Amino acid sequence: PMVLAAEKFSAAMKASPRVTRVVDYLFAGVFSAFALKILTGQAK
Repeated sequence: PMVLAAEKFSAAMKASPRVTRVVDYLFAGVFSAFALKILTGQAK
């Protein structure tokens, strides 16, 4: 089931640049949140 979901996900990313952009922004947001958490944790 996981492989089939990944196959459909990759097909959607290839078919639509908008999907790719949304995923890029999602990952950027997650990594930015982790970076802020690390930086604020070190400041204490």
